[in-house]
Order: sequence, then structure tokens, then C-alpha cells
Amino acid sequence: MEQERGDPPVHVRNLIAGKCLGTAELVGGESGLDTPVESVTVVSSADASTGLPIGALMVAMLIDDSAVQAEVLLRRAAAARAAAVVLATSRRLLLSTKKLADRLGIALFTVRESEAVGVAWRVEQVVREPSRAFLPVLARVITRLQVPAQSAAEVVEVVSTELGCTVALVGPDGSTLAGKAPPDIDVELFAMPIAHTVVVDDGFRLYSPIVVETPVRAESWLVAATPAWHRSWVSVAHQVCTVAGLAARSWVLRGRLLAEAEARDHSVLLAELLEGQQVLSQGTVERALKAGWRLDGWHTGIHLREVESSTARWRPTGEVRDRLRAQGIDGPVVERSDGWVCWVTEEREPSSQSYRDITARLARAVEELTETVRVVAGVGRPCAGASGIARSLGEAHEAALFAGTGRDASPVEHIDRLGLRRLLSGWYHSDAFRSYAYSLLQPLLGDDDGAELLATLAVYLDRESSATSTAAALGVHRNTVSYRIGRVERLLSVNLANADDRLVLQLACRVVEPDTGAHR
Repeated sequence: MEQERGDPPVHVRNLIAGKCLGTAELVGGESGLDTPVESVTVVSSADASTGLPIGALMVAMLIDDSAVQAEVLLRRAAAARAAAVVLATSRRLLLSTKKLADRLGIALFTVRESEAVGVAWRVEQVVREPSRAFLPVLARVITRLQVPAQSAAEVVEVVSTELGCTVALVGPDGSTLAGKAPPDIDVELFAMPIAHTVVVDDGFRLYSPIVVETPVRAESWLVAATPAWHRSWVSVAHQVCTVAGLAARSWVLRGRLLAEAEARDHSVLLAELLEGQQVLSQGTVERALKAGWRLDGWHTGIHLREVESSTARWRPTGEVRDRLRAQGIDGPVVERSDGWVCWVTEEREPSSQSYRDITARLARAVEELTETVRVVAGVGRPCAGASGIARSLGEAHEAALFAGTGRDASPVEHIDRLGLRRLLSGWYHSDAFRSYAYSLLQPLLGDDDGAELLATLAVYLDRESSATSTAAALGVHRNTVSYRIGRVERLLSVNLANADDRLVLQLACRVVEPDTGAHR
């Protein structure tokens, strides 16, 4: 059967890569692997090879499979300009036969007699219409993936098995999520979520994007490292990867829906715990145990507050949990309206110095989360029992309100480190004091240089009224600071040598400065 028009020729090398030759072994004539195959012919004797069409792949099932007949067959195949010879034999070929194939430049394969007919049939299908020869693989992948995959590894395994090549699911940074990734992945191709085919020395690299949330960004990629297949096969392989990508996308979305339902249930359960009842209902206790929450022991609460609202459709609760666990903070993570809460439970009361360790580990987790979501965090004191969860989380929430504020702007605050800031917070965050602060500083805010003067005043008061220290912090000359402070005193009609005036102005600056955007 000859190849139909319209498809590019199939080369002997393509048949090997596509496993069309089954277990056939190449024993000689490697230089002929790039010969195009135009048809398939089955012969039973060397004499029957006379008059072969050019480019025929000869499947020889010789009645007399002696070494002499094999060499005669090779010479006649070469004379007819055959593409290759597949010899069905159980004998080991002589070295002279292999060298003859090398000298003639015709690829010589040996295969078991029981497989010869199958080889002829598969090669005929490919040679006749290469674009359709690979479609059964696509059909099998669709059938296998009709059942929802339970993991990304399951999707990758289906594609890898059906295509017979290395396949991996990788993240946008090139990290391997499932399967075995080739070492030469080009992450620059991930800039746009479109399929790519890259030619490499040993074949092709197929890149198929998996778009879940936004059409302008792929959340992961299916990468297949294929041998030097025929280009029609590569096209079908891309279709296989696309189908697998849809299955992977379905798995991701299904997991997110389940996670969202679980997060909602946990949020309701936490709300019941936070009501502060000394005796919990039996239903609440049972649900907590089912969720894996331990109610006895000593609990240290953590509150992570989002600094910037995320525009993502899904909250990265899983990543928050993973980052915390990586730092040894392993406890329930529950979504809240402004972020997440977590608590760690210990059998015995932690030492008074333990807060330093958990604060340091939490700070590392917060830093690692920066690329995904910007958060600051607060830590409460260890408290005992089920009611202790509510008390410690309440303190953690209060500490989180101060995290990332003030001059040091620490991203993590412990309730015991707040000191006077906590005592004064109820006062200078009140509406009455806010109104008073704006009234007091209005002469500065209304001046053309108001933002500059307000920033200088705030730094000057934080630096204990040191013009030298303030100048260093602002990067200006000391005389400039003295001039600005003089203007402030005149505009506000105050004397900064008076301790009471300094205290009130310092608190007023902390209230007004974030709203005005005054920079230093």
C-alpha cells in the first residue's frame, strides 16, 4: 500500500520513535534511518523481492532464513532502493550480514516471527495516512480521562503511557508538580498561554498551557519530551496534551471547590469557638474533632492580616498552610474576612521565651508569602483549653492590627511586645482624637510645604528631638531640619521644648501622617 498524497513522507527513524516496529531491533544500516518509506511489502523469499517499488519497507518472512538468503535479500533490496528490511527470524545474524547492511546503507531490523505481521500492519497504517495513524491514541486518552482524575500524577501517567514518552506537569516557575520533567524546560515560553513545539537534538518538546483562572496566564504547563516523531504524530500528541490539560484543569477546579466548601465549614465552626462559651455544645465538639482540631492543651493563636486585597478569584489558603508548615507552624488554618487565623497546640504550657521562636518562624513564612499575598501577622499568648483558642486568637488579632505600622514596621507583632502602643491605641485611634489631631495640625496641612514639614516633625519627634539624627534619617543638612522645625513651631504656635506638646504632636502625627501620604 502506497502513501496517500497530502502528508509529508514518513522516515524509518519516525517508525522507531513511534514504536511502529514493536520490539524489532536495529542490527545494521543505521545510516539509512533517514530514508523515506513510501509503501510496505511482505515477502517470503529473496526471489520475491524482485521488482519492489522504490521506498518500500520490506517485511521478510523467509521460508529459508539462512544467512545466505538474508544477504541475497539485502542486496536485492538495496538494488530496488528499498527503505528498510525487517527480517523475521529467530537466528542470530552473522557479523558479515550486519556489515553488509552498513555498507549498503539500508536499515536492517530483526523481529520475532510472531510479530512480523503486526509490524507490517502498523507500518502500513502509518505510511498510508500518517495524520490518522495516531488518532487511536487520542481516542484512548479521551476514554481514560472521562473518569475524573484524582490527582495530577494520574493525568500525567495517562499521557505518558499512551504517548510512550516522558511527560510532566510543571509550575510557571519551572518546578515539577507531577511526573518527570526534562532538564531543558524553557520557562521563557510560559510568558503567554499558547502551545509551543520546540525542536531539540533528540526530538521535540511539546508545551501545553493549563489555564484555570485568567486567560492571559497559565497556572501550570504540561510538557512532553517526545522522540523524533513524524510531524503529523506531533500534531496529534499536542491534541492529546490539550485533552489532558482539560482533565488537569477539571481536577484543579474540583479541588478548589472542595477546599472552598471545607473553608466555609471551618469558618462557621471557628465562629462558634470564638463565641467564648465556657462549655461547648456536643455538636461543636464533634465537628471540631472531625476537622482534626485539638481542643485541649495550650493554644498559641496567630492572625494573618492581608495588607492588600487580592483580586484573585480563589484565596491561596493552601499555600498559606504550606508556608506555615514549612516553618514548623503546623495547625488549623481558617479563612477570615481580613486574612487567616491559625493556632498551634502543645501538651504543656510553653516557656515565657517561646514567643521569640514562633515570631521568628512566622516572620520567615510571611516573607515567603510575599510573592503570592502580602500579609502581616500577630501572635497571642498561649492559653489553655477550648476557650483559650478564642482568647489567644483575640490577642493575635489585636497584635496584627499593629503589625506593619509604626516606625519599625515589623511584619509580625507579639501581643507582649506592644507595650504602651496597645494602651494608647484605644485613645489615639478614636474618632474624637482623630478629629482633634487634624484640627491641631491643620496649619501645617494647609501650607504649601505641609507634607515635607509634617514628615520632618514626625521623624524629629521619633528621634528624641535630635536635629542631627533627623537630618541623617531624611538625608538633608542639619540646618535644614532646624529651619523646618522653626517653621513648624511658628505655624502651630507650640514650643517643642515642652514635653506635653511633644507627646500630643507625636500621637497626632501618627494619626494624620498615613492619611496624608507624607514621605520621609
